[in-house]
Amino acid sequence: MSKNHLKEFGIVVLVFILNVTILGFLLPVDQRPYARIMTAEIKRDYPMYHLLRSGEFDGIKPEESSYPMETMLALNILMRNQMNIDLALSSLSATAGTDGQVTIENEAMIKSKLLEFENQYVSKVRFISIIFLVVVVVLSSSIIFQIIHVFERKKRNAQ
Repeated sequence: MSKNHLKEFGIVVLVFILNVTILGFLLPVDQRPYARIMTAEIKRDYPMYHLLRSGEFDGIKPEESSYPMETMLALNILMRNQMNIDLALSSLSATAGTDGQVTIENEAMIKSKLLEFENQYVSKVRFISIIFLVVVVVLSSSIIFQIIHVFERKKRNAQ
């Protein structure tokens, strides 16, 4: 490899490591790409989701919603667990019977709704998250490479 190719490869690797670190670990869990994309998908399919986000869930009556109460409870549990379905499933069994809204009777229906969300969203959201990360790495690598190229050109012109 020539010196320029090594420099380009090094920039891409550095930008990839920085993006994975920032997007994967330094951002709050609900601001990471996976959670944001999952939230956008659910908002699109369930317009009443904004009431859950605003904390008005307790004021929603089942007859006012166009969705069954189990769907709203499943969305609420999913939201409280940073859109992570595995965490939502484990917290569901921990809160069944102790939470006023999640009873032992409707736990199975909520669990099936969470599994339905998993089948409907998880693979698509993961794919979109990976594409997002690749696009961010390519764009930021290109920008950084162009900035370095401009500085090198100015340096050569000055000599």
